[in-house]
Amino acid sequence: FGHRDLVTCISITDVNVSLHIPHTRLADGIIVTGSRDATVCVWDWNGKLQRVTGIDGKHASARSVLTGHVGQVECVHVSGEQGTVISASRGSPILLHRVTGELIRSIKVPATSRPRLVC
Repeated sequence: FGHRDLVTCISITDVNVSLHIPHTRLADGIIVTGSRDATVCVWDWNGKLQRVTGIDGKHASARSVLTGHVGQVECVHVSGEQGTVISASRGSPILLHRVTGELIRSIKVPATSRPRLVC
């Protein structure tokens, strides 16, 4: 499983984040994708196989799906060292999640500001 619409942004870390994700043995890194469906997906990267793998180490499926945006996700960034993902979309707060899916913080952008999203 994963996104239901086009991927709009991607972030990759080659840091082994198995300390942040329970039961991860094969993940050599994390790929995070944002989509027009307003979700962010966290994927395990298997360096030996050179592909995305799922929890079972074989079938590609998202490790977690991060929610909370109301519109297209415009940018994402993953920190392997911290085990966190930050994402932004127009009309929604900036969201900080753990790679496991837990929402850490929602940062509201003032309605009067017109921030430019840069990732």
